[in-house]
Parts: sequence; structure tokens; C-alpha cells
Amino acid sequence: MPSSQPTSHRSVIVRILAIPTALVAIVAVMGGTGACPLCSGLCSSVTSGFEAFRGGDGAAVAGPLVQGSPASPPASTPDVKPPASPDVKPNVKPDATPAAPTLGPMHAAIYRDLDNKVVDLADAAGKPMIIELWATWCGPCVKQRAVMHRLSTEYEDGVFVALSVDEKGAQHVKSWITKNRATNPHESKVRDLMATPEVRALISRRNSAGTIPQVIYVSRKGEILDVSVGGQAEPFMRAMFKNLGLKTADQKAADQKKAESKDPAAVPGSKDQAAH
Repeated sequence: MPSSQPTSHRSVIVRILAIPTALVAIVAVMGGTGACPLCSGLCSSVTSGFEAFRGGDGAAVAGPLVQGSPASPPASTPDVKPPASPDVKPNVKPDATPAAPTLGPMHAAIYRDLDNKVVDLADAAGKPMIIELWATWCGPCVKQRAVMHRLSTEYEDGVFVALSVDEKGAQHVKSWITKNRATNPHESKVRDLMATPEVRALISRRNSAGTIPQVIYVSRKGEILDVSVGGQAEPFMRAMFKNLGLKTADQKAADQKKAESKDPAAVPGSKDQAAH
């Protein structure tokens, strides 16, 4: 007759193993219903631990869960672009300031005005000059002076100067001009100055004639181009002005009209140029 001892042992083992399961079930029921405070505490501890393992919101906690397992790769950092810098044109140079006209010998020379004060003609640099040597006692000089006054009102880009060589001095010349306003009816822009030894020396280098009147034609660079001795006819003076690059207002208008008829777009302020 076979022995029933092994079967009895298995039954005992099954009953023993069932005890924890039954206890867990009892604790779950009693804790869930709140019938047993101790069971409720056990259920709460188990639930908190599970939530902590899951990350609180049901998601797995990042990081190595088992020693030796690789850690999750760090989150990638988005590319950060530097702020856009303003447009810089290193190869573009600012507009250069035009150089001031060079002072020539006749610009830098020392003159004296009719108050006997020292002056120069630096403000005339870059402009043609027409200078007359004259004296109050010289009849041809007075006639030449009248022509100078008239032409100075037509050629606005030129600098007209009357240099007196009167030995009686600046006050005498000033008084004479006041008494003879009729010789300057147009109130021209001729500058009345006194000829100093320095200026006369510069003129003598070009022409040593000591007679007057003399008309000296000076370039934009302040250099003497010609010294004409004696009274100068108006047509001759106009021809010399042309050589100096001087033009009247009417001549400038004619040149502009001629240029506009050839190429309207090339004329400043034209309609065709504005369209561009």
C-alpha cells in the first residue's frame, strides 16, 4: 500500500504558501474600505512606493534603474544663433572731404585795406582773379577802373581787385572813392586795397614795367598768368576771362541748354534725370 505522506506534505506546503496571499487580500480589503487603520497605512505605503517608482505621474523615472545600466542620453540643446549684427560694409570708405584749394603766391601775399589793416586773399583760393594797379591821379586808370566795375557784375565767379599805388596813402584813396561814386554806378564787387611792396615785387617778377594802369590775370592756383600794361579794351578782357574759365550767367545758361538738347539725362535737375 503506497504511503500518503508525500501528498500530505504538499498539501501543507500549499496551505502555508496560501497564507501570505490571503493576508495580502485581507489587508487590501480592510485597508481599502478603511475598516482597519493599520491596513490602510500599509496600503498607502505600498501605493506611495509604487508611484515613486513610476515617477509620480505614471512615467518611468529617468536614470539608471539597475547598477551598471547606461544612463539616458542628455537632452539635446537647441542651436543658439548669435544676434544678427547690423549691416557692416568694411570695404566701403566714407566720402572723402574735398581738399581745400591750395593757396598760391597771390593768395598768400600781404595786402592792406583802406583802413590800413593787413589782409590777404585766402578766400579767393580756387577762383580766377583780375587785379588792376591804379592811382587816383591816373586818367587811364580811372577809365580802366570803370570797365572793371562793369565786368565784375557779369562774371560772378571771378575775384576783382583794385590795388592802389597812391603814395598819399589809404585815407586819401578812401576819400577819393567816396567823392567819385559815379565811377562805380553798379556798386560792383571790386575790392579796393593798397598795393604793398610784397605784392608789387610779385608782379614785377612777371613784368617789371613801372607804368600804370596794369591788369594782372591770376589763375585759380594764385599764379600770375599775364600782366597787361596800359588801358585794356573790353573785348580783349573778355577773351582773357574765357581763358581763365570765367563765364557770365547768360553763357552758363546757354551751355546748360545746349547740354540738355544733346543729353537731357546729363543735366542736373532735368526731368529725365529725375525719372532715373
